[in-house]
Amino acid sequence: MIHSVMKRGASALVLVGLIGPMVFAADATPPYSPEISKLHGDLAEVLRLAAPDELVPVKAIMTEQVPRERIQEIIDTIKVRDLRYRITKDLLKPLAEQAQVDLLAMLRTEQATGSVGPRIRTLWISNIVAADVTPDVAYRMAARDDVALLAHNPKVRVFPEPGEIQDEPIQEPASGQEIECGVEVMGAPRVWDELGFTGRGAVVAMIDTGACPTHPDIVNQIWSNPGEIAGNGIDDDDNGFIDDTWGWNFDANNNNPTDSNSHGSHTAGTVGGDGTGGTATGVAPDVSLMILKVGVSFSDEVDVWSAMQYAADNRAHTFSMSLGWPHSRNPVRRTWREISINGIAMGTAGVVAAGNDQAARLLGQMEGNLTGCVYSHSGGKDDANYDLVAGPLRQRVGRLLNDKMPTGVAVSSAMNHGGPYPSTGHPGFTAVGMPASLIRFAMLQSYDNVRPARLPLLLRDKNLTDATWRLVDGQWTTADVDS
Repeated sequence: MIHSVMKRGASALVLVGLIGPMVFAADATPPYSPEISKLHGDLAEVLRLAAPDELVPVKAIMTEQVPRERIQEIIDTIKVRDLRYRITKDLLKPLAEQAQVDLLAMLRTEQATGSVGPRIRTLWISNIVAADVTPDVAYRMAARDDVALLAHNPKVRVFPEPGEIQDEPIQEPASGQEIECGVEVMGAPRVWDELGFTGRGAVVAMIDTGACPTHPDIVNQIWSNPGEIAGNGIDDDDNGFIDDTWGWNFDANNNNPTDSNSHGSHTAGTVGGDGTGGTATGVAPDVSLMILKVGVSFSDEVDVWSAMQYAADNRAHTFSMSLGWPHSRNPVRRTWREISINGIAMGTAGVVAAGNDQAARLLGQMEGNLTGCVYSHSGGKDDANYDLVAGPLRQRVGRLLNDKMPTGVAVSSAMNHGGPYPSTGHPGFTAVGMPASLIRFAMLQSYDNVRPARLPLLLRDKNLTDATWRLVDGQWTTADVDS
């Protein structure tokens, strides 16, 4: 933070801290004083440590926004989806475009000096401007009346590394189609057969690592932009994206959202895999999948928000995000909520992963069960996240499985680049099982396939205290257990 010191009777004010020593006349206004309260999260420290010519990724949440009450009124009173879309967009987009004019002019002027990076991103679903800027430009942005908040916008890890998702060995196509266990348990086949709802006519935007467009289980479900002509180099539908025939790659800012991770193909198969490879993995096998790539392993908030805007603007009925933003990276929560609500007003709802910390809170509210499963597939690299989930889970289950399925049934989904046949994911990517609830008077637990470092201290091979008696193979002892 900036510290101010004023001697009694002195005629100068000395500021030291984020911007170094500066001296002003006593009655002058320090040029950077208003912005400190606007710097969100760790941005003040990032700017303090940055070199003067270093470009720091930031996002400016603009002061002028369409009031949430007005958006909620639209949601509550206008039930025709197309009409609600037009009214909401006609409120949001012109307001943002007008409010951003002066700030964009400043940033483009600074681009000529190298103080602003080549790419400036704007959003209108919430009024936001993002750019890579020097600390000096960042302070001046935050000092502006038309900027309500300035936040750091780094790339953070939100997906598994590509090597952490392993395809199983390629198999020959099955002779007859099977239905994946979870799809069957949810009753999806009854919905298809008895109600006729297979997802036909619905568009789901997959905000993820992309998707393999030639995978046999999802190739027929890939969305085709009806307003775009492929390969002509023209933004035919005037949506701001050239040749976006099946989605967009927001990470690379191009029209190729092909998956180079497998995570996105997996989630796409979970939504719409039609079983061509032998196993029906999708709950909506006739859905259209709009593919929006926001990274391989890392992404930033603005890319994800841009994908959410694209989904709403291009009339997706819902978007799916199997990602979570680490709370330690100071997400701008009010903006996530605002974009989500504005998207709902335009007719696009969202389904979003809760994340490990949210899962821990939910587990704390669950009733006891016979069996619980924690799947990590990281070779111990995520022990901190494991403890977040396994801690509360231990209090509610009698048997804790590590990297195994309670039912012994593998979970299938479409994988990358043609995938195995049938299209099986690895056997633990999503926990499957229907353990019965249990009222317990005693807390007896067993640990199955749990790595030694993840066992409770009293159950590890080494007895950490000489005074602790343990029952090992029917014998009470304080000794270590032989490996």
